[in-house]
Amino acid sequence: MPVAIAAAEAGTMLERIEAVGTTLARQAVDIVSLSSGRIAEIAFRPGERVEAGAVLVRLDDEAERAAVAEAQAALRETELALERARKLRANNTVAQATVDELEATYLGARARVDAAQKRLTDRTVKAPFTGVAGMRRVDVGARVDDATVLTTFDDLSEIEIEFSVPEIFFGQVRQGQPVSATSTAFPGRTFDGRIATIDTRIGQISRAF
Repeated sequence: MPVAIAAAEAGTMLERIEAVGTTLARQAVDIVSLSSGRIAEIAFRPGERVEAGAVLVRLDDEAERAAVAEAQAALRETELALERARKLRANNTVAQATVDELEATYLGARARVDAAQKRLTDRTVKAPFTGVAGMRRVDVGARVDDATVLTTFDDLSEIEIEFSVPEIFFGQVRQGQPVSATSTAFPGRTFDGRIATIDTRIGQISRAF
């Protein structure tokens, strides 16, 4: 009977595991405002790539700008009073307690300026990282609060794939091992990657990780 023969030699056996995965953005967040108010401007277009720090939405901020100006004026007034008191103190014209009191007042005025500036800054919603803006959930003139989702925002510079593997392979899978992925959305294309993270727990029902 004919047979096929080959010389015995050492080698590496390649074992291939197939799984169905879910694609995820590298970073994905819901964009919300840190304060409540009326939307004055929407500065992005759905599907547009936006750089980190770019303005996405502006809320009406007239009251906050006025509050900043008022706090800055009070700070300047306190600063001038403190300067005068320090000059008079050099000549022993005023008591040190007066200077100390004005210094405390000055620090309080400066803190109120910082707080007013923070409230003004919160009226502008900026991109937390470079990514792609989703669909608009609101329109100009709408009133929103910190629970209102303005849009979604995704970093698509890299795509992560999450998939489960039977527990029998738990001791064989390692970080850095190559992964090849295909998608019905891109027929004929193969996307190469590597295992980045492995969960430390195995599902009690699925017996997969």
